[in-house]
Amino acid sequence: MQEAWDSECSDRKRRMECTESCKCDATKCQNRAISKKQAMKLSVDVKEQRVYGIDKYTQLNILSILPDEMLESTGDENAKQKYLEEVLLPAMNGYESFVRKYPRYASKRPLNTPPGGLRAPFYMTDVLRSLLYKVEQQGDTMLQKVTSYAIRVILTMASYFGKENKEVSLVQAKQIVQLSDCTSVEQHLAAYEKNDITITKEGAICDEEFPIYSKGTGVVCIRPQGIPQYQFVVSFFGKLLKHKIFIYF
Repeated sequence: MQEAWDSECSDRKRRMECTESCKCDATKCQNRAISKKQAMKLSVDVKEQRVYGIDKYTQLNILSILPDEMLESTGDENAKQKYLEEVLLPAMNGYESFVRKYPRYASKRPLNTPPGGLRAPFYMTDVLRSLLYKVEQQGDTMLQKVTSYAIRVILTMASYFGKENKEVSLVQAKQIVQLSDCTSVEQHLAAYEKNDITITKEGAICDEEFPIYSKGTGVVCIRPQGIPQYQFVVSFFGKLLKHKIFIYF
């Protein structure tokens, strides 16, 4: 944190917005956004909505089920992490708006959530199916294969769930599923709509190995060009909770 604020500017050193006394060039200074009212505009640049996230356990499991061929085909050793951060997480936080437009993709998750934190009202596989639809529409063959593969690995685990001495691990499921056997979103969706028993097992695996948590209300960028580096977004809005209330939630 200290390095991020390593500056000759006296105000930046004190973690304060610049003033006329700091001697920096006011025409170029990027540390006066509040006084100049240069925040992003709600409903124009950013929007307020319910947001969701994953913990380290889910992150590691997602990275584990992604095909190793991603590294070879892209030549990027960070290909899996980029898929997680730049493709999957935005799809997760865009899932509810996606379902409002395409209600057929709505989750069949029961309203009652399991213990261990506030869970999202949908499963990881729901997010992946919505994502598969999007990448199919974009014609991105590689992302189609990767997303379909991830769904099939989770469903393979689900198909063995509850069977005595037959449960399969992530590694075993990856050995069963082939990246080349790409399944379309229509095939995935038809299977999902057909079998309630499979859905129950699918939900159990998602809750156990790939949980998604509600993070309350957040601010999400809706600018097609994104938000520039060092740009002031918005002032904090919300309320501070007492410690005992925070722990309760």
